[in-house]
Amino acid sequence: MEKCGRWANELRSGGSHRYASWFSPLHPADAAMEPTPEHLGDAFAAHLPLAVDPGQREVRVVTISHPQRSQAIPDLRDETQPADGRRLVRTGTGETDNPPLGHIVVFRHGGTERPVVTRGGLHLRFRMPSVKTGMTEVGEGRGEELLAMQCEVDGNIVQFKCHPYKFDIAFGGPRFTYRPDLAILYRDGRIEIVEVKRTPDDLSTDDKVSLARVREFVRRCGWEFSIRYLEDIRGSRWREHNVANIFGRRAMALTNHESSRAQAVRAKMQQMGWGDLISLVAQHDRKHGNAVVERLIAGGLFTVDFDKPFHDRTILSPTPIVASRPLPGFEGVAA
Repeated sequence: MEKCGRWANELRSGGSHRYASWFSPLHPADAAMEPTPEHLGDAFAAHLPLAVDPGQREVRVVTISHPQRSQAIPDLRDETQPADGRRLVRTGTGETDNPPLGHIVVFRHGGTERPVVTRGGLHLRFRMPSVKTGMTEVGEGRGEELLAMQCEVDGNIVQFKCHPYKFDIAFGGPRFTYRPDLAILYRDGRIEIVEVKRTPDDLSTDDKVSLARVREFVRRCGWEFSIRYLEDIRGSRWREHNVANIFGRRAMALTNHESSRAQAVRAKMQQMGWGDLISLVAQHDRKHGNAVVERLIAGGLFTVDFDKPFHDRTILSPTPIVASRPLPGFEGVAA
């Protein structure tokens, strides 16, 4: 049985709570439907009018570029429904007369808890202790693992989770359930829901229609949606190697001197060369200085282009300091 969380500030406690997370009935026959065990947990409801015409599926098409080929998913965007994060309402609070488009259930997992990964033994499973999330991220597939590693060391990303939610979507067609592979919170406040696939060929016609409904669902919530393919995640011939090197430094301890020097450079918000930063933080030990710079990147103080080789002239960009903010539903477990 899937494990779902209690309210966000109780997710770490490991308790169980039979809270009905179920969207409003769409048809009279649904009125007697009882929530099943997998629909019990912390949830958000997107309260929106059910006004999307399924016929729009064949009207407009958005093309998603790919290095070798392209594929299209239907465009269900309703221009009369603007994106608005205020539409996310915790179940049981602030209910409106409008039936919701669906629910977002927050899964309770991490550490010793098992996530919801169900696609079978053909996919590589991974466990990744995360400094950024403060939990053990568990998922499946090489693409998802590589993307999680990139999220861990990318200074533009302040928080992420693997398999964080379940979407119960009830507009534009039959009800269905969707579980995103990752949710990403960027430094500028954007939230991105990510579906990871090996190639566009993995998407059937039905998958494309379902993902189009997911994209419109999250758009109205004020979030973004993307499909990431393995080839795109791997990027250039340098990216996977560079990410692995930086990833290996994320738990390295810095001295007070190294940390204060780095923070002083960051506060100026001016780009700096890799070699110049080494000279400031470890002038007399270049090898150690290189490790310190890698640790500063892993810690989110600076960003770098992972698709290019690292050398003394590599440009480092300081990241702005922002207030700590968790992903919705994970307020009680953020690192």
